[in-house]
Amino acid sequence: TAAPAETTAAPETEAATTGAAAGAYKAGTYEAASQGYASQVKVTITIGDDGTITDCVIDASGETPGIGNDETRTADMQKEIVEANGELDAISSTTAAFTADAVLKALQDCLTQAQ
Repeated sequence: TAAPAETTAAPETEAATTGAAAGAYKAGTYEAASQGYASQVKVTITIGDDGTITDCVIDASGETPGIGNDETRTADMQKEIVEANGELDAISSTTAAFTADAVLKALQDCLTQAQ
């Protein structure tokens, strides 16, 4: 009986590490924060019933104004996250490296919560 249990466990583990494939996440709102340059950067994502990211809100208000705390750059990052359904290794939007890294770390935490 040990062999069938191992066979059953392998696909579940593989699915959990697949990432942001459509339908890979549970619907809901998830929030996490990570240290940026000057403050905690908070990310809140909403997962729709289809298991994809439908909304992303980034709060970098404690970061350096005009650099890590820039409305246009924050809006670009939010859009990028939704369009990529969270499958990002880096943020291509021009922003401060510390803030972008904090966004990615918080995003990964949100996605882990949603699995």
